[in-house]
This record gives sequence, C-alpha cells and structure tokens, in this order.
Amino acid sequence: MSSFFWTMFYSPDQSSDIDEHIRSDNLEAILAYDKLSAELQQTSNSLHSYLSKQDTIMRLIAYAYDPEESKRQLSAAANDVFVADISALLDTITSNPTLMGQLFMALRPYSTEQHRYLTHEELDSVMIERVSVTAPTAGPAGLPQRYAQRRIPLHVAENFCRLIIMLVRSPMRLKKLQQYILNNPYILSLFCQILCSAPATEAIHYLIVGKDRATESIHLQTEIVLQSGIVQSMFALFEANAPFDSLMHASFIICSLLANGCTGPVRELILDSLPALLRSTINLKSHPGTIRTLLQITVSAFREAIRSGILSEKESESLYYASKIDELAKACIPGFLEILHCTPNIPKPPPGSPPHVLCEVPLVTPEACDAGMKMLLKQHVISALAELLRLSEITKEAIKEKEERTLQTEFRPDMAVDFVEVYYRAAGAGEQKQLLPFVIGLSYIFQDVYQHLKATCGYEFTSEVAKACSDANASVANNVQGLKKTISIQHTLGPDGEIVYGSSPYLTLLLLESGAPALALAEMFKFPEQSIIHYPCSIIATQVLEYQHFAPRISLHLFDGPFFALVRRALLEEEGLPEGTDLGKAGTICEARLKVPTRRTSLDAHVEMIVAQLHRAAYGFKEADKTNPPFKALAGLLEGSPDATFLLSTLSLSLKDEAATF
Repeated sequence: MSSFFWTMFYSPDQSSDIDEHIRSDNLEAILAYDKLSAELQQTSNSLHSYLSKQDTIMRLIAYAYDPEESKRQLSAAANDVFVADISALLDTITSNPTLMGQLFMALRPYSTEQHRYLTHEELDSVMIERVSVTAPTAGPAGLPQRYAQRRIPLHVAENFCRLIIMLVRSPMRLKKLQQYILNNPYILSLFCQILCSAPATEAIHYLIVGKDRATESIHLQTEIVLQSGIVQSMFALFEANAPFDSLMHASFIICSLLANGCTGPVRELILDSLPALLRSTINLKSHPGTIRTLLQITVSAFREAIRSGILSEKESESLYYASKIDELAKACIPGFLEILHCTPNIPKPPPGSPPHVLCEVPLVTPEACDAGMKMLLKQHVISALAELLRLSEITKEAIKEKEERTLQTEFRPDMAVDFVEVYYRAAGAGEQKQLLPFVIGLSYIFQDVYQHLKATCGYEFTSEVAKACSDANASVANNVQGLKKTISIQHTLGPDGEIVYGSSPYLTLLLLESGAPALALAEMFKFPEQSIIHYPCSIIATQVLEYQHFAPRISLHLFDGPFFALVRRALLEEEGLPEGTDLGKAGTICEARLKVPTRRTSLDAHVEMIVAQLHRAAYGFKEADKTNPPFKALAGLLEGSPDATFLLSTLSLSLKDEAATF
C-alpha cells in the first residue's frame, strides 16, 4: 500500500533524478531537491545508504552548522535529513569519533575571516585555564575573553539541538554521546561560552540532565558533571555579572540537576559550592538579573536539601543536609539585609497629588536608574523570601514520599527511631543533641510512635503537637467517622513540637530572627500600588501565621507592636492624614474610603487580608482554641495595641466576633 501511494504522486523519472545525484555525489543537488522529504520517508532506498556514509554526514553537518545567510536553505534541508530519523545515519554518527567531533562543532568559535569553525588543534592552542573540580572559585573555564559569552546564529543552535534530540532517543546512542563528552571535557567548556543560546542549552540539558534513569546513564551524567567542572564554571558567571540570558540558562541547568533527582555527589557539589557564591554575590553591587537567577538556584538548593535531610536514613547524612540548610541561610541573610535596608532615592509626587497616584519619573537620569535597580533588587529578595517560607510544602511532600517508601519496604527509618529514643532518654539531663531532619514525619507515619517512645524512654509528651498527632492517629486507627490521615504543619516539627535543626521551620525561624521578613513587610507599606511586592509579602504573612498553633514563637516574631504601627501609618498616609491625627477620626475617614471600590489600592486589599488572618489566628479556628496559650498570646497582643484595635475597627473586624475558618 505504501509503495502504491508514493507511485501515485512521484514518477520513476523523479527517482532517477535522485539516483543520478547519488551516483555523481552531488549532495547539494539532493538537498535542493523539492521532493526530498518524500524520498526520506521511504524506509529502504539508495538515498538512505548514501546519506549514512561518513563523508556525506560530515558534509551534512557542515551545511547544518553553516552560519552564512546565503546557505540557510541548504542548512534547513540538512536539518530535515537529520530529523527524518534514519537509524543507520544516526548510529553512524555515534559510532565514529570523527563524526562525534563534528557533531559538537557548533559550539566552537567561528572565524568570520576564514569562514569556518576553529579546528580541534586550534582550540587546544587558545584554551586557557580550566576550572578545577577542587577549586570552585578558580574562574570560568574555556576560551579567552574575546570569545566569552559568544552568540551563535539561532538556526545553527536549533539544528544542533534537533540533532542531539534525535540521537538521545536511543539509550545506546545516548550512552556513546555521554562517554564521548566524558572523554572530551572541552565540550562543556565551550558550552559555557554559548549559554546565552537557548537551543544549545536545551541540547546540553538532554545530555547531562536528561530523563533516562538507567543506572549506567546516571553514572555517566554524574561523572561528566564532576569531571568537567561545569557547575563551577556556571557559578563563576554569576560572580562576573554575566549577561542575564546566560545566567538564566545556567540557573535552568543547575535547578534541573537538583530537581531531577541528581546523585548525591552532584547534589553535594552544588550545596558545597553555593554558600561562598551567595556571600560574594548577594549585595547592592550585583545586577538585578544576577540576583534573580542566583536566588532561583538558592531556593532549589534549599528545597532539595530539606527533602534529602528528611529522606536520609543515616544520622551522618541527615546532619550533613541540616548543616547545609544552616550554612546556606547564614550565607544569604547578610545580603538580604543589605538590599532591604537600602533606600532608593525615588522622586516624590508633585505637591497636592494624592499619595497613591503614580507620578512620572524621568528614567533616563542616573539617579532614577540607580533607584530602579535597587527597587528590582528588593523585589527579587522579597520574592525569594516568600518562596523560602513556602518550603513547608516540600516538607509535607517529603513526608508523603517517606511513608510510601516505608510501605514498600524500600525505606527503613530505624536509625531515626533509635535516634529519638536516645534523644528523649537524655531530655532534661542536659545531654540531648539537636533533632535531625530524618525524625520529621515519624508522628505521621507510625501511629504508635508516642506509645513506643513512652514505653522505651519514659518521656511524657505534653505539647499541642503531640496531642494533635496522637488524637489524629487514634481516630484513624479506630476509623472514627471514616477519617483519613492528613499531613499538617505539626508534622513538620519534632514529635514534641521541637523546631528540628535544618528543617523548614528552622529556616523560617532563622529568617525571622534576622529581621528580613519584617523589613520586607515594611517595604510593602511604602508603595500602595506596587502589587508585585504586596503579593509575596502576603505569602510571607500567611506562611508565618501557619505556625501559630504549634510553634507560636515563630508567628510572634513577626507580628508585634511595630508591625501594627507600620500598617496604621500606611493607611493614614494613603489618606494624606498627618501622623498625630486622632485615631477615631482617622478610622472613620479610612473606613469610608475603603468602601469605595475605585479608591481601594492593592495595599488596601492585602492589608485587609493579612489583618483578617491575624484576627482568625488570634481567636482560633474553633471555640475551644480560645483558651489555648498560643491563641491567647496573639489575642492579648491585638487587644493591648491601640494600632491593632484601630486596624480591626477600620476593617470592620470585631474583637468579639467568632473566628471563621480560612
């Protein structure tokens, strides 16, 4: 049927044309043939045999990578040949070292004077100091400065990417490609020079990250990353404030390595190298693009370290990841504070203008540009703070994964159980050590953990966490009203409500003690219409309040008297009222404005949401909560602060109202 279909449309004369071109070895004529795509679809013909020869493939690659505009049609036709998925052709490439060298030719510098790419020998003569695996700060690997961050033509990068994709579809070809890269580390040095090219970045992603989880492929990926020094090379780009697109793609590669379940050595390489980079880079001297992309890596590193610490089975492994959380946090905090403390010199609105109306700012002046850069830095830091505080969600996911592994007997947290036994036996004797992340989730996974610990340790669990977990486990065990276990915020804490070293609550507490979240919220109140800051600040407030019931020391770090004073001052400034205005009169004026939808600002909406959540958190989620100490502490703060009372009254939230559930 297939042959009948093709003969309906293509005459024997047309096939004879192709055969004539093959006999005369006229590859250019074949690529220019208007029915080439149809000929490539036929599974068995002389064309496939011709195209699969080494010499033909060499010329096809040269056409595909030709940057000259006059050769674009031939380049596109050569690309069509590669994506036709001719197995013999693709197998020939990965079986021939010479062709493999040509395959990565697109990454080499192109000489516009000689109209060709540098040869392998010429590369050897111009390569400079490479980054050592043991020296993360040695500087970028690869070529001299005149070749740094080269841009290659888009069509060349796309053709290279498509060819790589076709090759890696076969596990055997992927293995050969990875082995070639491992034996020729200069390839990744060249790659670091063309990171600004998205298709080339995607191609390398398939080779060193990929989705092939075969053991041998993972081993080769690990060796490539460790021996090539590519992680250190990409980190060096951040220290040099490289162009934003290069940093964005470097961030993509490193985050992908972390997110795709990289091996322990690669994960540890990233976690060990990152703190020094954070200390040297997160400051006012760095470009906002550098900070933004580096913080993306930082959030991914925290996420993977928290998850790995929880899933560890050995004390040494869990302690390593916990210490990395501590080190990363303490590396970030000084830079966060420096950026959040800076005061951009932003022009004020003309006299008589409403404070919330945006004024025209001449962005061409150096002062305005500097102010804009500082504002961008603040936005990136505030967004990163919100993402870091949301990492309690990854803790819940890790607990679920831990439970699934335990049920499948792939995971035996015996070390964690032994560890908490020793911990609670020593409790009160001054000998206890810090709880490690691998104990997180035990109160969720094992329904009898409290009975076991009481029997073996004689320890009395008295916290709200222990009570809530025990009650939930008992209800599920007795099948009370068909209840199912759910992972909640209390399971991110220790069995008796302890803040576990290196956990997401520990990270939250470190950030709060530094004052960075408080500075972020203060920034929120300065700009009534800057919703790009208001939204992450609302996330910060919501995440901190989540700990109110089981770890009130976290929540009370942020919501205090100065916080309510800042909110009240922001509302007064929106009305143009002086600082000393009577609170009763000011409340009436603000309340009248808030009732008019067209006068409400982004700040009004977010303040109302935060204060409403505070009100609910202070008076609990059910009647019985009102007598619990965590709720009473926050309620006392609200009732004892004139500023808090003003806000609740203005936003029509009565102290006597029953709290509603979120």
